[in-house]
Amino acid sequence: ASSDPSRRGVAYTRMTHFLARTIDRAFGAFVGEPVNRGLMPRVRASMNSLLAELERNGMLGNYEGAGPAFRVVCDMSNNTVETLGRGILRVDVQVRYAATVETLIVNLEGGQGVTITLA
Repeated sequence: ASSDPSRRGVAYTRMTHFLARTIDRAFGAFVGEPVNRGLMPRVRASMNSLLAELERNGMLGNYEGAGPAFRVVCDMSNNTVETLGRGILRVDVQVRYAATVETLIVNLEGGQGVTITLA
């Protein structure tokens, strides 16, 4: 178990496994393709598209102003001619999972003497 509160919940584990399975299914199609000029941009665009859809569905990112929900790098900055020559294509992905509610606190004030003010 992690001591980092952002990584120790069940939601973190589920999301990590979900992403791993989703990426495996979606990107297995690229295995066996020839390494050419168009491969890295296609892989990068596909990953960006997948993650953007997850962000639109509220699975990535937390709230407005928190910065980008994900980052994808798949180019010559993280791949070398040598590794590409050995058939290895590297895609570096960073994602910020949406926060999940673990505790819901409701402040209830009730009674005949309660004054309700509408703003």
